Amino acid sequence: MLNMLVLPDILQGKEKVSFIKALHDATEGNPEALSLLLSAVQSWSYITPADIAQFRTIWEAAKLRPPKPNALVLLRRVCKRQGFMPPSMIEALFDDASFDFAAYLRWHNSAR
Repeated sequence: MLNMLVLPDILQGKEKVSFIKALHDATEGNPEALSLLLSAVQSWSYITPADIAQFRTIWEAAKLRPPKPNALVLLRRVCKRQGFMPPSMIEALFDDASFDFAAYLRWHNSAR
């Protein structure tokens, strides 16, 4: 999923904290998700060690707050507000009954 998102728009904007918190909640705090996120941003020429530290700090802070009732709903909302994903892609990822995104994430994370 991280490869399908325009992460620079999310992680450089005001949705950064909400997105990282939602990712934490959706993966039940799986450290592999943070590793994948950090791997995705390592190639950005303007990313600094301070940015990486901030992403880690936000991730760690997410552990201290109770999870959202449905983190996938929040992820969908964040992606929709960004406006860069066509509605058809949001529907395919989050609304299509034939595509269980949570099950896909569990399978993808267990395949490693």
